[in-house]
Amino acid sequence: MAYNIKMTSTLGPLMRLDRRVFPKPDAPYTDRDAQWWMVSEDDKGHFVGYACAKILHTRPQTCYLTRVGVAKRHRGHGLQRRLIRARERWAAARNCTEVVTYVSAHNVHSLNALIACGYKACEPGDVGYGELEGFLTVRRSLV
Repeated sequence: MAYNIKMTSTLGPLMRLDRRVFPKPDAPYTDRDAQWWMVSEDDKGHFVGYACAKILHTRPQTCYLTRVGVAKRHRGHGLQRRLIRARERWAAARNCTEVVTYVSAHNVHSLNALIACGYKACEPGDVGYGELEGFLTVRRSLV
């Protein structure tokens, strides 16, 4: 199946997909300071995935991968890895030297996608973003 990944500033379709992927989030995630990507099926144009990244104001050399989601029936096609790479290219074009994110220790699929893309787990407190219970912080150098 062919997929299209493109940047977007239209958050309406993204929020509808977010509610399908994460049916019970604490609150909808609508970071307007971030850059968003949408994944659509080439043949139908339906949105089936999304991702978000932002450059940290306090650490302008660091890109933070925030939210990612892929509709269940489209998982297993490498979309999360493609979304990671798209955000890394965006970060590198903005002179970022590292990419950081956190992932639930129970989210094996996301953790494996990040590891496959070269991310390494950080020691607690190593990155300086604080710690979230039940989450792992991972990073990748872009240099």
